[in-house]
Amino acid sequence: MRVFQTARHEIVEFDRLWSRVRPQTNQKTEMLHKARAALPLTKIRERALEGAFFSVALIAMAGWVYFITLLLVRLFFWIFG
Repeated sequence: MRVFQTARHEIVEFDRLWSRVRPQTNQKTEMLHKARAALPLTKIRERALEGAFFSVALIAMAGWVYFITLLLVRLFFWIFG
């Protein structure tokens, strides 16, 4: 029982100390959010870059599917032709 009380006391103490630090952290994150809000196109740029990589990957996969399909068709005609 004593161990449980000690552990609970440590948790409560940690939470109390952490609650003092939290307002500073919130202020820092708010400053970062404000700085990021100053550049309204930042998210659009990030998503555009991700979209560009995604579209290139899709085109590459479609190219491989097309290439393998052509090889299989040629193999089919070679075997049964």
